Amino acid sequence: MNPKLLFFVTIVHLCSSAFAQDKKEWVTINGHRTFIRTLGRGEPLLIIHGGPGLNQTYFHPHLNGLSKKNKLVFYDQRASGESAIPSNDSLRFSFLADDIESLRLWLGVEKINILAHSWGALVAVSYAKEYPSRIGKMILSNPVPLSKEYDQAMQKTQQSRFTSSDSTDRSIIMGSPDFKGGKAEAYQRLMMYTFRHSFHNPKNFQSLFLTLPSNFAKATGSLYRGMGADLQAYDWYRDVSGFTFPMLLIHGKHDAIPLASINRIQERAKLSHLLIFEDSDHFPFIEERKKFIREVATFLNSHIQHE
Repeated sequence: MNPKLLFFVTIVHLCSSAFAQDKKEWVTINGHRTFIRTLGRGEPLLIIHGGPGLNQTYFHPHLNGLSKKNKLVFYDQRASGESAIPSNDSLRFSFLADDIESLRLWLGVEKINILAHSWGALVAVSYAKEYPSRIGKMILSNPVPLSKEYDQAMQKTQQSRFTSSDSTDRSIIMGSPDFKGGKAEAYQRLMMYTFRHSFHNPKNFQSLFLTLPSNFAKATGSLYRGMGADLQAYDWYRDVSGFTFPMLLIHGKHDAIPLASINRIQERAKLSHLLIFEDSDHFPFIEERKKFIREVATFLNSHIQHE
């Protein structure tokens, strides 16, 4: 074969393989339309985004390194991102847990590995409470506390980071016609102002990409109305004592989330291991990406056994 033609065929094949590994689709999960993006091949790793009300976009492309040996499964939760908005009475932690179970069945695996970030840890733990035998391994990155008792400490730390300029910027956005009209672009600007203080190195903020859907205001309103009772009071630290699957806990040293809240998980979950990322705040997969990918990949490939 002509060397030039062989080179062309090889490039086409590589490009086709790359595109084949990145798939976006809408799947009906428990009666509602769910947006799913899969990347890579291998054992599935379900990625659970934070919120409530965010979506998977802020993970991209930072977790791509994990797709070399795993099939990354990103999905938008109910009333989040590109997924449908169901009725308010079906927006509870129990329904979010059932959705993960349906995703496990859709993937055709006996046990599902999970990586959850921030508020997504509550979704992951709610699933573990209901379906403990269906989890292979779980990674909680910068998990929010599993009870409300740390709320004041977190708010105090977050407020100490805001400047008078931040207050002015926020006021301008919230007073704008776009914000009052529920436009996603205005909500996105407001959210990004908040997140810019969630990085140890301010320059790393430029690597955070978040896109909100046009129906963000409507979806978030439904989400908070539906989950209002669940969000008022919960304490799941006792529940993690019964978890017998391996857990990796990741904490950015400079995160507003108190380390004490994560230590409580580590103390109770028998097969848990805590890693502190010294140069990170709330997004270690952005600020220390190589280390994050390496540590998560090592954990997923380890031979830690369930009890």
